[in-house]
Amino acid sequence: MQTHPHPLPTSESPPKAAFLDDLRAGLPWGTWAFPGILVLLLSISCIGLTYLWDDYAFLNNALRNRLWDFLPDPSDAFYRPLSRGVYFAILYIARDSGALLGHWINVVTLSLTACLVGAAGARLGGKQVGLCSGVVFAGLACVPTLVAWTCCSQDLLAMLFVMLALHYRMSGRTMAALFCMAFGILSKETALVTIPAILAVDWVRGRPTKGLWRETGLYALLVVAWASIHPAMRILIARGFRPGGTGYVGLAGLTDTLKHAGTYVLELCNLRVGVLDLTWSPWEIVVLIASAIGGTAATWYLLGEPSRHPHRRQVVVVGILLAVGPWLLTSAMVLGSSQYYAAFPGLGTSLILGSWLARRSRRVAVGFVALFLVLGLWSRATEMKTAYLTEGDLRISSRAHVELWRAMLRLQPTLPAGSQVLISVQAHGRLRVYHQVYNYQMPCLWYRDPTLEIGKPENRKAVNAPEFLFAVPQDLDIVRIDPFTFRTTTASGRPPAYLTVEQALRTYAMGLAGCGETDAAARLLVGMPEIDRNFESLHHRMAVMFLMADGREEDAKKLLSGIPPATRDWALDNLPAVLAQQPAMRTFDAAGLRAFGVDSTDVDALRRLTGWYLRRRYPDPAGRFADRLLARSPHDSTGLAAAAVRDSAFAARSKARIRED
Repeated sequence: MQTHPHPLPTSESPPKAAFLDDLRAGLPWGTWAFPGILVLLLSISCIGLTYLWDDYAFLNNALRNRLWDFLPDPSDAFYRPLSRGVYFAILYIARDSGALLGHWINVVTLSLTACLVGAAGARLGGKQVGLCSGVVFAGLACVPTLVAWTCCSQDLLAMLFVMLALHYRMSGRTMAALFCMAFGILSKETALVTIPAILAVDWVRGRPTKGLWRETGLYALLVVAWASIHPAMRILIARGFRPGGTGYVGLAGLTDTLKHAGTYVLELCNLRVGVLDLTWSPWEIVVLIASAIGGTAATWYLLGEPSRHPHRRQVVVVGILLAVGPWLLTSAMVLGSSQYYAAFPGLGTSLILGSWLARRSRRVAVGFVALFLVLGLWSRATEMKTAYLTEGDLRISSRAHVELWRAMLRLQPTLPAGSQVLISVQAHGRLRVYHQVYNYQMPCLWYRDPTLEIGKPENRKAVNAPEFLFAVPQDLDIVRIDPFTFRTTTASGRPPAYLTVEQALRTYAMGLAGCGETDAAARLLVGMPEIDRNFESLHHRMAVMFLMADGREEDAKKLLSGIPPATRDWALDNLPAVLAQQPAMRTFDAAGLRAFGVDSTDVDALRRLTGWYLRRRYPDPAGRFADRLLARSPHDSTGLAAAAVRDSAFAARSKARIRED
């Protein structure tokens, strides 16, 4: 028999040992499991979080028995039936324990992935390489975020299947590897760009590559089959991979691509510069610091002497193949950036860095591990002043969601089926409950009732159904309001702030007028309890505005006659808040200007109104008043800026990546 010059086995297929023995790669079970245990300890503070953001969209699909997450749908740019459909169906079945179950599934998946990264390093480069690779992956600051946010199951499952495919491929189990890659692609599309690493691993290791073209053909068929059913592929190809119609996916410009790529390199080095923002509890801080110290000590104990394995280059090559594809794809094709996007290329960079560390002295290697773990904790504890999503953001938002959930059920234990639930969400900032209440219909999950209609008071619908009005202030002490008797009840039992109730009732009156119930809206505003003449005048002029909008000039004049004259400055100080929140299908801009005595041709007044909306990020009214302003002053900088913001917001909404009712 002709022998291969390379010292590795020369049979056409590697020995068919038990797959678990292959995965262990000759490592003692303790050494093999160490990266998984370390990542579990470093992520344990993320297990108690609740559902967040996209989680509610997928759970609502399960609540309504939709198949959108199981079958390709032209209106959804993503097709991930395993990590969305199956995964969230299981969490939905678990009811109130679903979030906890999801986090445990995520952390176990992550732990197994860390073990597989270490085992891959050991199979490619020896024990020391495996240990260092697994520890580096476990210490990445971006990795615990995959546990903190339940729907990062998409990344986690894809990463796990990619690593399983790599191990199956190294064991000569080519069909098992192919199926794992198929499962990975159906979990997240990023798995596609790791196929070269799977196909090339035998060539990199110096193994016989007979049958490689046949396998390449099978993977090509897999990709073609996937692309033929995936909704985003047809849209992207038709648009030349430009963004639009596929949510946040599309070719980013060169500047953004380079910015994202650099950001992820820094993340993979655990280097993030931001303001220290500790959101962990004291016991979590103790556990995390103890885990870092224990991880460093265990690495010293398990590492042994530096590796002299002759095949360390193959570790680097496989690492590059695993890292570069996800890194480039995410940098170039995802329009935003978040820290957890660096986790996928972290599979490969951990092997590269592990190979380098294994050749250093024990003192240098362990010192680097200690520094890497400390930098990881520091990075996780920083706040970024951009839209960059961090673990701290998830933690703060989770606490807010839990507090709001408990307050809502304490105040209103049940809701009749089919109720219209109008919620004036006045809590903003890092709590991030505003968008979730409306777009993701959170209360439907809390009450497990898909018939509930959750909306803003100004978007009230004229339906024959039970109706409830709530307000959510910044402290999340939710308030139930009777708009006819003006009686209020809070979850805590404390009296609500006047401004909280006033804003809810004011926007509810907008909703009444938007439904054509002008008399009811006017009665509410005129009869509302007032704390001073300023608010009384404000609410009476709103009632006048509604009457004018209906063409009821005589009624408007009668009501206006009993109101003290308004100064121009007073009107321009109060009118913006009135017109900021209006019904989706009707606007009262023109009537509002008349009712508050503002000349519609006053360029300076229009500029002040436009600037108010622009500064406070109300794109729609900013755009409407920008149109009025630009009609009078075509080159006005405030008007042009507001129009641009309005157009950008419209484009962003048209790219919504989650299908909604």
